[in-house]
Amino acid sequence: MTHIELALTGLTTLCLVLMPIALLFLRRIANELVTLNQSATKLSETGLAPAGTAAMQGSKMLTDLSDSVAEMKRDFEWLVSDRMIELAINMAGTGQPQERIAKHTGISASELDAIRKVSKH
Repeated sequence: MTHIELALTGLTTLCLVLMPIALLFLRRIANELVTLNQSATKLSETGLAPAGTAAMQGSKMLTDLSDSVAEMKRDFEWLVSDRMIELAINMAGTGQPQERIAKHTGISASELDAIRKVSKH
């Protein structure tokens, strides 16, 4: 296999691993949105709550949703960075030049040096 074929195989594998995870995150966001929509519908149907209370509850729900989305974003970014490190280690193990690894993974030269030192042990 050539280096290009290895890189394409690795990237394809990475995509196959990340797609289900991304779908899980999107499903979680969708569930949060459905819950928020149901809560908003209940508030508008009852019409019994004072406007200030309803606004505070809506604001709290939006804050909770925003926090949840931010948490999922952090999880996803961590997962992607972890996969890029694995890819960089694999590419370094096959003797790929440092510039090529940096180009494909977006990892800096100092991070690549640290990865190479760690992967030797």
